[in-house]
Amino acid sequence: MLQIEYFRYFTFLKFLEKISINNPSNQLNHQNTLLKMRKIFTLLLAFATMVAMANPVDMKVAEKVAVNYYTHYAPSSIHDYSLSGSFATTYEGTTTYFTFAFTSGGFVMVAADDASIPVLGYSFEGVISPEVYNPAAEAWFENYNKEMVEITRSKMSNLETRPQWDNILTNNMEREVLDVNPLLTTTWDQGCYYNTLCPTETGAGFGSCNHAWTGCVATTMSQIMKYHAFPANGIGYHSYTHADYGLQSANFGSTTYNYAAMPNNVTSANTAVATLMYHAGVSVNMQYGADGSGAFSEDVPFALVNYFNYAPTVELKSKTNYPVMADWYALLRNDLDAGRPVYYAGSSTASGGHAWVCDGYRISDNKFHFNWGWSGSYNGYFAIGSLNPGGNNFNDDNRIIIGIQPGNNTATWLEHNTGFSAASRGINYMHAVSPSVAWAIAYDGSGGAATINEFARTTNGGETWTTGQVLGGTTYGLGNICALNENIAYVAVYNGVGNQDNTCGVYKTTNGGLTWTQLPGALQGSASFANNVYFWNEQEGMCHGDVRDGYFEIYTTVNGGSTWQRVPQANITGGTPASGEGGWTSVIEATGPNTIMFGTNKSKVYISDDRGMHWRITNANYTGATNGGINLIAFSDASNGIVAQSIAPITFRKTSNGGATWEAFTPTGPFLTSDLMAVPGSPNTYVSTGAATGATGVSYSFDGGLNWTYFGGTSSKQFLGGDFYDNTCGYAGGFNENQYNGGMYRMIGELGGSAVGAIVSITPVEIDVTMQVDEIVTNPLTISNTGDAALTWNIEIDPVTATWLSVNQTSGTIPVGQSTEVTVTLDGTGLTAGEYDAFIVVNNNSTNNPIVDIPVYLTVEAATLQAPSNLEASVELNDVTLTWLAPASPDVLGYDVYKNDAIIAESVTETTYLDENLDNGTYSYYVTAVYDSGDSDPSNIVEVQITGIGVENISTTALLTVYPNPAGNTLNVMSKSDIKNLRLVSIDGQLVFEMNNCGKEARINTSNLKSGLYMLYISTADGQSTQKVSVR
Repeated sequence: MLQIEYFRYFTFLKFLEKISINNPSNQLNHQNTLLKMRKIFTLLLAFATMVAMANPVDMKVAEKVAVNYYTHYAPSSIHDYSLSGSFATTYEGTTTYFTFAFTSGGFVMVAADDASIPVLGYSFEGVISPEVYNPAAEAWFENYNKEMVEITRSKMSNLETRPQWDNILTNNMEREVLDVNPLLTTTWDQGCYYNTLCPTETGAGFGSCNHAWTGCVATTMSQIMKYHAFPANGIGYHSYTHADYGLQSANFGSTTYNYAAMPNNVTSANTAVATLMYHAGVSVNMQYGADGSGAFSEDVPFALVNYFNYAPTVELKSKTNYPVMADWYALLRNDLDAGRPVYYAGSSTASGGHAWVCDGYRISDNKFHFNWGWSGSYNGYFAIGSLNPGGNNFNDDNRIIIGIQPGNNTATWLEHNTGFSAASRGINYMHAVSPSVAWAIAYDGSGGAATINEFARTTNGGETWTTGQVLGGTTYGLGNICALNENIAYVAVYNGVGNQDNTCGVYKTTNGGLTWTQLPGALQGSASFANNVYFWNEQEGMCHGDVRDGYFEIYTTVNGGSTWQRVPQANITGGTPASGEGGWTSVIEATGPNTIMFGTNKSKVYISDDRGMHWRITNANYTGATNGGINLIAFSDASNGIVAQSIAPITFRKTSNGGATWEAFTPTGPFLTSDLMAVPGSPNTYVSTGAATGATGVSYSFDGGLNWTYFGGTSSKQFLGGDFYDNTCGYAGGFNENQYNGGMYRMIGELGGSAVGAIVSITPVEIDVTMQVDEIVTNPLTISNTGDAALTWNIEIDPVTATWLSVNQTSGTIPVGQSTEVTVTLDGTGLTAGEYDAFIVVNNNSTNNPIVDIPVYLTVEAATLQAPSNLEASVELNDVTLTWLAPASPDVLGYDVYKNDAIIAESVTETTYLDENLDNGTYSYYVTAVYDSGDSDPSNIVEVQITGIGVENISTTALLTVYPNPAGNTLNVMSKSDIKNLRLVSIDGQLVFEMNNCGKEARINTSNLKSGLYMLYISTADGQSTQKVSVR
């Protein structure tokens, strides 16, 4: 089902200033109360109970999640991590998520139940409010609400999600790797200045400047085209008639798009942006309106390829066809890794369909960046898919358009209007007489299956069409049409609702279809059925029906139909008709000067090489299904042809000897089954069309039907009957929307001409990987063929001694317009730490780059031994009990426990240790994990003071929070009072960092420091503090 992407607008004021919502707590980090653990078993039992049951999340916990998350992932340019506001969102009486706004800009959305992933979305720029005026974002958040309600009411398990919460709460988050930052720099919109060339609409409301809105589809397309700064000029033209605003037209081919004059945000009149926006809208038949403008995403690939010259790799994908979320993520990341923004579409029950741009992602938290096309409002990173592994996926209606990249198409299609007064008129059969003249017959595609005898004709190459009826009414239908020029045409007429009668037969027009005259004497009466007619000139012609009197009823004329002669049975050789055998309307083919043929429901092909005087029966050698047999027939010349059964089981046969023998074959690629056409003058070149669900579009073959390739952008549109005059002029029908829009397509350019051969394109252009000893990493390498001939390739590794580098496929052949993904494996097994270089050499038959060298850079680091974490200490009298969390590695042998930098216990096998009978004083502890290859870095350090009474934390230390410890790239210090001086000193006494008067928070960049222990000296109004920290 098609979903129109329709932004519904309301009269609104966009919030341009920051909105202060709830005042956040001044304390950004809450101290965790230390629980006195009497028994380890009790603790473990409590933990098991906690993770088995989902729990609502209160706002204070959510705030800590938000602050930790924001602090961890914020870019280095942000130093203030304080909150500026917060609010809770409820849906159907259930609190679903909390949103926290930050002083430095941006927000974090935190789920209100720990059975969901913790963070739903976030951004580091812009402002946010409880009232969402951005329709696309509102629809996306509505799906979050629905899923959160389901999670809460169903009491889903938090076994898989709770560890994610704990990791954020304890600042144990992954480092950023392999991320793609937002590709777009534009923050375009749909209203004032963007819509200057859209229809005038005084009722559009505030922000419209009295014009209809551009529509989210047009804004999304335009932002992507601005990103690519392509095309400089479009292709062809297109127009349609809007019910309220009249003719909308764009001449893409005569327009130069001035991307240099298009700013990232438009604040005043800008013709360049307005032109691009309007042309994008016209290209998809934008339904402009006062409350919003909508179009179908299914029309976007066709428009991008055929009007804006984007590569034929552009393709619409639906989430419903990718039940495994990892596969959906891979589609998105593949394009984003290649620097290609993705067109994204979704919908909601409240506001219908919406479209926006997905232009980045973070692999560390599995979020994708959305540019909503709403002046930057709510742009940020958001979760896609189920929020709980056991929950429903509320994004199953999502669709994306991938492969959007500049192209150089030699053949494209233009959409025109057939002009039929009734909607859903489909084109059943066509005859292209010349580059400017073509005729077509229609059928009722509305589902009512009414019998009609309507036709359409063009005399200007498809730009405009004139419609008419042969007899009128709903009794008689048309089998096919054959024309000689713009005035003369012939049709076969049958009774579609009752018995055949004398009104049936062959009809001719000599005035362009204004009037039709019957040519009596053939295929009339109750025993006949008029299937097809064909004329070579005004004198010589033939027509055929079904079996009558034991053999097929075939007639010829040599005097323009004044008289007809039935072909005698003796002139039909090769067998007799089977029981129930008959012909099909519109299944007829003429090739060369004299050859004519038609197919039957019993998989037979009747062929004449003398303009119908004599016939030979050939058997395609398969059993025809009910309503099957020969449904499609096309011959490139008198010897070479293809026939097919277009219903299940779909069957293909080809011949190279004029039907003397038939060979079964299985096509590769999209062989479609609405119609099959040979392209005159181009040997072995065929075109197929499709309108069935999952098999729509137009495709071509240059090798006699063995391999097929989609015409770019057509795979999401329905194409029906068609015909080619030559390789520069082809037609294919579709379904019209109404009297003014759609129903016909015309190919322009050159199919198979100006051959350039195979064109190779390989991404990425280099591979750079850093990994640890004995680690194995795989990377995709995509080899694409954008030329017009098959691409053959093979891979070599240079030097051959680089045995650490391999590929899963070393050679192959890629059809036109397709790609092959090769898996590259970098194996660090047995390698020592260091740098390694090699090349993947792709040898190929392309005309642009027959030898492609892909450099591969490998850095092998010594393995990092994971350390214990979350070391805690509790004191009872003069005893200290230590507990810690084990690292994730399964290779841990035990733990060494240190007190005041001296080891006090070795190879402890549990994650707890009791240090007894201590003298009064201050003690510091840390723990290392023991592996076969050595000890890990220390855990975090804890300090206790023994008084013989209980626990006394060192006062100044208690007022400080230092995390994470061990530190990775950053060490954060937070104090309840202003920090006067902060110094970080290495273990050998060297000052490596110092900062003065840094407020209550400080952030130290530790990414360039050597791994090891450091002393952190902090001076505040409350006194001095010294802490040991570890850098890994």
